[in-house]
Amino acid sequence: MLCMLMLFSASEMWAGTTFTVDVKCEPTGVAKVYAKYVDAENYNENQETGNYLNSSENFNLKYDNLQEGYTFLGWSKGAPSTNALDMVSTDQVATVTVLSSEPTVTYYANFASGSNFTITEDGSISEHGTISYTVQDKDDAEKITENAKVVNEGDLVTVTVTADEGYVVGSVTASTYATWEAAGARRKAPAAIPMLGDVTLTPVEGKANTWTFTMPAANVQVSATYIPVAAFAPAEPSGTLAPTAAQGVIAGEDKAIIVAGTVANIPETTNPQGTVKYFVTDNKDMTAEQAAAANGWVEALPTAAGYTGSYADDFQVYVWYYIQAATGYADSEPQRIEVTVQSNLFDLTLKAANANTIDATQASKGTVSVKEGTGAAVDKTSAITDEGKLEGIKMGSEVKLNAKQGYKFRKVEVKKAASTPTLKDALADGATVVITYTWTGNVTTFTYTKNGDTYTGSTTGEEAASFANGMSKDGTTLKFTASYQDDAQANVSIDFFTDTNEYSVVKGLLFTSFTISVNGTDLTSQLTKVK
Repeated sequence: MLCMLMLFSASEMWAGTTFTVDVKCEPTGVAKVYAKYVDAENYNENQETGNYLNSSENFNLKYDNLQEGYTFLGWSKGAPSTNALDMVSTDQVATVTVLSSEPTVTYYANFASGSNFTITEDGSISEHGTISYTVQDKDDAEKITENAKVVNEGDLVTVTVTADEGYVVGSVTASTYATWEAAGARRKAPAAIPMLGDVTLTPVEGKANTWTFTMPAANVQVSATYIPVAAFAPAEPSGTLAPTAAQGVIAGEDKAIIVAGTVANIPETTNPQGTVKYFVTDNKDMTAEQAAAANGWVEALPTAAGYTGSYADDFQVYVWYYIQAATGYADSEPQRIEVTVQSNLFDLTLKAANANTIDATQASKGTVSVKEGTGAAVDKTSAITDEGKLEGIKMGSEVKLNAKQGYKFRKVEVKKAASTPTLKDALADGATVVITYTWTGNVTTFTYTKNGDTYTGSTTGEEAASFANGMSKDGTTLKFTASYQDDAQANVSIDFFTDTNEYSVVKGLLFTSFTISVNGTDLTSQLTKVK
């Protein structure tokens, strides 16, 4: 259908040829289209009758007065088209050249109506995630369609991009386009034929990786890129080499409270995917978002050196860590480790080697003084208990034994007492925990070894193969479960509270008793049952 016809013939009848240019619009009547002859000396605008063009001279195509509800797709030559590869230009004003090989040529301005447009994804770069849509009808806000692909102009489209595990969303863009076919499949236009225009994506407040846009009078393609998250190296036989809590570190010691993790290398290189950063807090309620926004992240392993006070009891601190990514990777999410820092107060037991040795009953034979740091020495003789103990001496203190006048020490021996095993030892890497379960005369033994954050185990004794069982750690609580596949009355679940040497048990009717040993020491008699 012709919107306007332009006829031009050569003034000197170049090579006997008359050059004719026909300009049309598709669909007809949608807009006004016309040509402008381009000449440095003679620029005739909106010429509608005879004008003469020579070969290799230029003129402009233009449209205006576009009807509402339509969008411009581009200028095609020879036939109307919605195929982007057929467009010589997607500009409102396009400059074309008269060719001697084309004495007669027709250009079409192509337009699309404002309904039945499509949404597609650029699958060539969306291999590590998915894109989903909801469409809200422009005339009925209550009408919501999930993952609609045919959309009307003016509808509100919500786009949600979900990255696969191990990836994060990098960038998301949307562009309008015309359709074309190539080898039976949709493909993106080459750079020489640009997309018709970008679509503005508006982030949805409070929803990650979610945007909205208003559907234009054109097809829309949504593209998303994904970035791999920096990760720790894999461990054998499973898990990763992430940081773990160090065991046995005493408050005030210049020792790391974390065992460093190992970051995986960038493929085909020996370069790590990033650097581990640490942040320490005593706030057990801190969230990952709060930790990420906190100041004080450091690359060095945190130590117990900063805990210089006197701590009568063991206490917990919380170490957050993440991988600060190298180029081409994304930072990992902050993770938390609960670390137990041990008390730095100890007991000194004075044992008599003979009648002249200072002890609880022989204090008249001399005195004991204690000096903490740069403070003054304090006489502690009167604080010695009936059992011969001087309790609560801070690690690093200077202890001085003073012989009574007229006496001298022949020999002084100082020995470090062996530590008493406790339930807390079960939380240390490499710990071996054995639970012996007695049920109606049967005895089944469950043996576990702690490896990182997991406990691996084996089962022996009666009906060993019939028990599904496991041990895990939740903070400072050790959890044990055993389920008997043939009779639920033999099931047992025990929580061991390592901070207080207490336990609670949920048991079936067949339960008789249990024992627990850690690293070869039976600790059952130390435990107190709680509800």
